[in-house]
Amino acid sequence: MPRSKLNVKRPPVNSTALENAVKAVLDPENISLREACKIFGVKLTTLSRHLSRFRKSESQTFEYKPRLDNKKVFTDYEENCLLLYIKKVAKMNYGLTKKSFPILTERKSSTDTVNLLPEDVVPYPKAKPRKATNKGRKRGKTMIATDTPEKERLKNEKKVSFKRRINIEETNEQNKDKSKKLKVRRQKKNQQRKQVQYSSSEEEDDIVHLVETDDEDSNDEECLFCNESFKNDIHGEQ
Repeated sequence: MPRSKLNVKRPPVNSTALENAVKAVLDPENISLREACKIFGVKLTTLSRHLSRFRKSESQTFEYKPRLDNKKVFTDYEENCLLLYIKKVAKMNYGLTKKSFPILTERKSSTDTVNLLPEDVVPYPKAKPRKATNKGRKRGKTMIATDTPEKERLKNEKKVSFKRRINIEETNEQNKDKSKKLKVRRQKKNQQRKQVQYSSSEEEDDIVHLVETDDEDSNDEECLFCNESFKNDIHGEQ
């Protein structure tokens, strides 16, 4: 094996001869590849490579493109423009030293006003620092998540956690309903107690009023035995 690649310089491909050879092979009066190579002086490998590429493509006209043409960054027009610009700049700055070149650029440079927004000046929000400890983190183990047993285990864990969450939500709803019912019962009991207190106070007032009326009008009542009023009773008088 050679330590370095040999500098082999291949002759350039004649694009016109290659195009004529391809056209001759594709014509209805068909010519073989070897005959076309002999007539137009093209190598068999280059002709077969370009012919197969042309048949795979959807284009109707054949155009010769070298291998390095796909790696081009600029088009031919752009390359010509760049070439003219470089030549013009080289003529303008011919004979400039390292000190004189920045002075010239400062003079020729134009001051453009740029409107900056506060969003452009403010730095991007930073992420929170990572936790130094693993406190509260569930311990795990190294595994292949796509493996069938591990995959099934993860699915089952998700199902169990989902069922637990549903049960917790149901119990919370039941507790809320119970607390609401207890509140309603307490409110009803408090209302009943207030009503009983008001009724008892009204009865006491009525009793006091009756006693007072009995003291005042006790002589106007009749006796059950003799059917006479107490005013006419003489018993006990001196």
